[in-house]
Amino acid sequence: MLTRRALIVSAVSAAGLGACRACADAPASGVICAFKGALPEFVHTKRVSPAPPEAQRAVALIVDGVGLRRNFEVLQGEFARKVGGFATIRGGRRYIVYDAEEFSFGAGRTDWVAMGLLGHEIGHHLASHVYLDGASSHADELEADRFAGVALARLGASLDQALAWTAALNREATESHPARARRQEEAEAGWRHGRAMVAREGGGCRPGWEGERFALEGRTCRIARVCEEGRARARPTCRDASGIWRWVDD
Repeated sequence: MLTRRALIVSAVSAAGLGACRACADAPASGVICAFKGALPEFVHTKRVSPAPPEAQRAVALIVDGVGLRRNFEVLQGEFARKVGGFATIRGGRRYIVYDAEEFSFGAGRTDWVAMGLLGHEIGHHLASHVYLDGASSHADELEADRFAGVALARLGASLDQALAWTAALNREATESHPARARRQEEAEAGWRHGRAMVAREGGGCRPGWEGERFALEGRTCRIARVCEEGRARARPTCRDASGIWRWVDD
């Protein structure tokens, strides 16, 4: 069996974290944090292509965990200037673009730093934030931080795991982003809210499946809802060659 809170997510280097913390500032000619026809061009990005299934599934874990439907597309890119990743809009469609050299999906174990970064970017989209000329706002950043905390709590992250991604944020506030300590406060508030949601759901917790089946690295996978001490928890599971469903990385 696979670790109790493991998820199928990427490994992302600490170097990418510092670059990604200013996500909204990266696409200077864009609007914020969408895929039909020719892919758009992005500032600081040499070329982009559709993200592989493993990356799509990592994002699905976060979105499915909060019971929402995503309103964006995920792309991988080669960056001329390292920005780690960003959320943006082109032609009325929403995108998350990540640096393929910084994100390596399908590692088979949880990287909570990567989950937090993805959760933050996803939060921008699901909250329908719009950035003009790359200009973010403190209120929008804090809302995305809070969403990341809620999402990670619902996926079973401890408080330390839920805050791991914030370690490399700017210590001091900038015009577009709050100071690290303030953002950590909001991410923690989101995590506590997420844990409270799980606790409230625990009274009527019933195990079952959430969302549709998806393919990951040649396997059929689903998100399972399990009950532990009366509390619901979303856990990814995949079917092995013998047809048995097993927890990921347990």
